[in-house]
Amino acid sequence: MKRFIAMLLMLCSALLMTAAFAEEAAPEAKITVVEQRFINMEDNGHGFFFAKVQNTGDAAGYVDYKGNIVASDAEGNIILTENYVSTAPDEVYLEPGEYAYVCENIYDDALDTAEVADCKFSIKAVDDGEEYEKLASEAKIHYEPDEEDDNYVDVTFTNTTDEILYDYEMVAALYDQNGELLFINTEVVSGIGVHPGSTITVRLYIYEDIVMYFCREGLTPTTVDALVYCEK
Repeated sequence: MKRFIAMLLMLCSALLMTAAFAEEAAPEAKITVVEQRFINMEDNGHGFFFAKVQNTGDAAGYVDYKGNIVASDAEGNIILTENYVSTAPDEVYLEPGEYAYVCENIYDDALDTAEVADCKFSIKAVDDGEEYEKLASEAKIHYEPDEEDDNYVDVTFTNTTDEILYDYEMVAALYDQNGELLFINTEVVSGIGVHPGSTITVRLYIYEDIVMYFCREGLTPTTVDALVYCEK
């Protein structure tokens, strides 16, 4: 009986310690892939990968630059892998609930002969990275499928800092009427100064082969989400 009571006390003690450790567990960042799209262009070994990732954890963190893409065919055979896939800009800092975009050009001969049926993307949070300041912006789409080489997004922002900005990056994500991610383009500007209080508009083009893909698939971009980053 005494032995049973002793074992019971030890079990209760272990359970209490486990609960205490659980309560004291440090909050951490967690990067979740919210949505993604892989586009396999026809007969040129070229593909595009776009994704939106969000910090769904309970602490801030940086997004690792070593995201991983694994693309497979309809039979589950791995066609290609990409191991250094990062956000735009790289290693961005995200508070809980904040998000960023991933835009990756992929060149692989396997895309000439195989069709991607499934694509898995994983990326994690890390402790070190880069910190950027985000500036409020507005974006407008100009999309006319008949004008294959003249489709674009204009991103407009004002320098609300007290310094001249020489390095900044725009990210424009296009969505259809159902809120599905279609395309992402980025533009890094360096060496052209935007003075405090000044406003600038930067044009990000929708590639001609992407427009052709939209037409083949019956897709139409209707809304755009734009993010503007500058170095702190």
